[in-house]
Amino acid sequence: MVLPFCESHGLKLTASSFEECWINPEKHKILAKSQQLKDWVEFQPHPKKFPSHVTNEQVIRYIIAMYDAGSPFLLVKDFNIRKACAGEYAAFKLDEDNMTFSEVVQEILNGEWDVVSQMIVQYCKLSKGVTYSTYVTLYRNYHEKTLADPRIKAKAIKEDFEALAEYERKVLAEDQSPEIRRELFRLVAEDELISRSYRPEYKAEEYYLKYGHVALKAEVKNAEEEAGV
Repeated sequence: MVLPFCESHGLKLTASSFEECWINPEKHKILAKSQQLKDWVEFQPHPKKFPSHVTNEQVIRYIIAMYDAGSPFLLVKDFNIRKACAGEYAAFKLDEDNMTFSEVVQEILNGEWDVVSQMIVQYCKLSKGVTYSTYVTLYRNYHEKTLADPRIKAKAIKEDFEALAEYERKVLAEDQSPEIRRELFRLVAEDELISRSYRPEYKAEEYYLKYGHVALKAEVKNAEEEAGV
């Protein structure tokens, strides 16, 4: 595997480099051979998903290299260089000067394609289950408990926010692209709506909001009857 840009930044890949990845990107036809991704619509190809010079397989390969917790590319600490290395590994097409990626590829690397952001965040969620679940719990606690507590100190708010930010970085492999972060927040909110339909404290709240006024009217009526009103 000859990857000049990767090698120039100290990244020499071998057949065993991806053994710690959730999915090995060295597989031919990654999607077809990866049961973990087959059932998720975000990873399915369709004719108008990408321009002709970008394939669905290339994008999946890039995502694994860039975001998988077991990827050797995480050894590259400079985020922009890591993206370029992952792009080279994914075999994204270079412009005629053979030095820069095409405009579309650069937009993908910058997190400007919604369809790719959805793929990235879903992959991070699936491949980092425990980390993602911890992030969701911290997110819930921060918004429902920390910010809702009138007695909480500024120091505690800062500590909880920093813990939340740390896990966000772990989930997204340090990616701070606004579009990708926005997609993460959307997915977390969506998952929270689903979990609320099962969590007893929210079922109780839902029941009260739906039927509480009926119970209150009954209590008022009983009180009036007892008072002879």
